[in-house]
Amino acid sequence: MLGLKSLVAVASAVVLFAQASAAATVPELGVSKRGVSNTANAVARRNAVKAALARRREERVKRAGRPTWGQRVTPAAAAAPAAAAPAAAAPAVANAAPVSAVASSGAFDSSVLTSGSATLAAANIRCGSAFTCAARTSPPANAAAVCLTGRCAFSCNTGYGPSSDGSSCVASAGFCGGNACVQPENGYTTCSADGSTCVPGCNTGYSGVTSSSGVFRCVNTNTDPTYCGSAGVVCPASYNGLGSPICSFGLCRLACPAGSFQRAAQSTTNPLYCYNGEGSLVQN
Repeated sequence: MLGLKSLVAVASAVVLFAQASAAATVPELGVSKRGVSNTANAVARRNAVKAALARRREERVKRAGRPTWGQRVTPAAAAAPAAAAPAAAAPAVANAAPVSAVASSGAFDSSVLTSGSATLAAANIRCGSAFTCAARTSPPANAAAVCLTGRCAFSCNTGYGPSSDGSSCVASAGFCGGNACVQPENGYTTCSADGSTCVPGCNTGYSGVTSSSGVFRCVNTNTDPTYCGSAGVVCPASYNGLGSPICSFGLCRLACPAGSFQRAAQSTTNPLYCYNGEGSLVQN
């Protein structure tokens, strides 16, 4: 009987041990499963990062191979057709001594330059030589296209001068109808239509005036103190005698000595004087 009880006790102990062992292995299995899952997630994340970096490297390579905006523009400009070469210079007018076509700025006397509407249009064209002007403008008869201070102009050929309105070039005349023509300073003379009378004219920038004695003059109303602004305007002397009258841009002024400056005087005949202190207020 005792032996049977011992056998039962041993069997119970075995069963209890088996149950305890089974209970102990379950948590370990859960920990093992969680460890495997975490490792797989970490590997997946690393693979995703590697793939993203690889894509970024590929994009950099592609961008590096693309031409920049400047690289795209430069070949296009190089492939553009070259500008057409300027046409050959126009031939010189027959029966007139042509002006040199290669002279540069400052090579011509302003007294032979025209001033008509065609000349004003030509002045809008920039140039580096007369060849450009000859190719792009049409000078009047007996004139040639020239380049002056970087702009195109028309110069009358030798033996010709600008007409009274400056639009054309007419033959200069020393004699008309057997009479000697007086060449005015800053001007020229031509013959009347019937060739019997001398007709004076003025160069560009000058105005023609005839004195009471019948003498024809070409004056610059911007700078001439005896014709300041218009004919008949004479710049008055200084109120106190200091300085000399001048004409500046068509207005009367005074050229004052060093150390003094122009002031207005209370006078209708001599409205200006040079001031250099209280003593200069007294009229000399």
